[in-house]
Amino acid sequence: DQAPQEEQSMIREQRTRLRGPDVRLARMALDMTQEELARRTGLCRTTISRLENGLKLRERHEQAIYEALMEAGR
Repeated sequence: DQAPQEEQSMIREQRTRLRGPDVRLARMALDMTQEELARRTGLCRTTISRLENGLKLRERHEQAIYEALMEAGR
């Protein structure tokens, strides 16, 4: 039965999806520029900007941004 596997996938996706406005607010609360966040994640500044403006990113890119923000907030 694939239903439980699909459900797990949906739960994982819902848990890891970042919203652009939330990323922008978190970054600003940490007094961090897009350039600084990009450096911490190894991504391009334009990738950070794309997420903040509502475009979807690859899951691994979102994960890198999430981890960088969490680490900076410690």
